[in-house]
Amino acid sequence: MQKPRIALTREDLYLRVWSQPIVHVASSLGMSGRGFGKLCTRYRIPVPPRGWWAKRRHGHRVRQTPLPGTANKEQIVFEPKEAADKPEDPPDITREKAIEWRIEVPEDLAVSHPLVKQASAAIRRSSRDKGRQSGPGASAIKRSC
Repeated sequence: MQKPRIALTREDLYLRVWSQPIVHVASSLGMSGRGFGKLCTRYRIPVPPRGWWAKRRHGHRVRQTPLPGTANKEQIVFEPKEAADKPEDPPDITREKAIEWRIEVPEDLAVSHPLVKQASAAIRRSSRDKGRQSGPGASAIKRSC
């Protein structure tokens, strides 16, 4: 079902923009926040600067930019669009979400690389010998390339 058209003047838009964040106003009119920002620029409607709503929420004094006058009294008409359906995932993503593609990693993963085994053994020895003083190279790992 098509939503009804919405016709607003510059003054109406100005009041909406300064009463709630642009993202909320834009979504109520069926637009993106960026598209609505461009529309405000085109019709010379000042918008709150970045951080304005946060400052206001925390009790800081904020200044509202006045609406500049213009001889143009035309109405701006919005035709809200239905929300687009979320596109399907690409085939690769769909395939990887399937159960048969799930990779299970065991909790007790067996270490087979020699350097990893040496490092693991050295760490265990050093934690076991924490109380003893040892000289340099006492728990060194042999490195070979």
